[in-house]
Amino acid sequence: MHQYFIPFILFSCALISCGDKTPQHDNHQHKSRSDEDSTATASSPKFRLGAASVISIGTRDLKESMDFYQHFGLQLMEEGEDRHRWARVSDGNILIELRQDSSNIVGIKYFTGSFSMAAKRLSDAGAKLINKYSFNESQINEFQIPGNTTKITIVDKYNANMYQPDGITMSNLPQKYFQDSTKFPSAQYGVFGELALPTNHKDSSVAFWEKLGFETRMNSEQPYPWAICTDDFNIIGMHHRASGGKTGLTFFAPNMKTKVQKLKEAGMSNIEAVTGFPDCYTILSPEGNYILMYKL
Repeated sequence: MHQYFIPFILFSCALISCGDKTPQHDNHQHKSRSDEDSTATASSPKFRLGAASVISIGTRDLKESMDFYQHFGLQLMEEGEDRHRWARVSDGNILIELRQDSSNIVGIKYFTGSFSMAAKRLSDAGAKLINKYSFNESQINEFQIPGNTTKITIVDKYNANMYQPDGITMSNLPQKYFQDSTKFPSAQYGVFGELALPTNHKDSSVAFWEKLGFETRMNSEQPYPWAICTDDFNIIGMHHRASGGKTGLTFFAPNMKTKVQKLKEAGMSNIEAVTGFPDCYTILSPEGNYILMYKL
């Protein structure tokens, strides 16, 4: 698994080398978006599957997962129920929806005013429709991405008042702050880097995400096949499964050792250091996924 950590360091170095090209923080990047998927094409930089999005995580024990992520440093934003009970947690920079079900599957959910178009985009890209149902007059379709258990869910409902974080992630943190821990959005864990997904075929995975409007930021064969894509809502990291790729949420900080020590002192368990990579750690979540924490 040790090689798995090298690309994240390369990713941060690549952002540093971008200089003025590093995206700057925009306090209105989410609030100003309309339902961009309704008029854009798949090749357009404005194409989106929806106008709002959350990272979706299935859990067998919703309360245990809520406690875990709040202990980690996220705050409970709202709770609700559609086909399953759910709770959304955020730190103002990422938004995670925890769902009470038996799958423990990580995915992405989009809320769209152009449901049929979004469904067609997914099908045309090669995603498999695995479930569809209705709730409170909303259609909900669940797709499985090729070569992975990860789901993309689309909901034909968009509320302009729906909470969307507009904070800082690794994609828009100015590089001049990379070594200044006081500029990172979270005192507990630094800054969100990506949703890491394992893949057996990196190039096919990149092509899939690009068909959905994602822009490829990094694409490399060294030290193993890996790539980074984003649609501004989500940052997806694809890492070759044979090299130890794991599904997980990644975070960066220049003083990660100190942050992890404080998490341990606060009672966070299941933290393991990565042999051969100073100040890099993994935390096993209640759902069996990983939180990956790296020194920047």
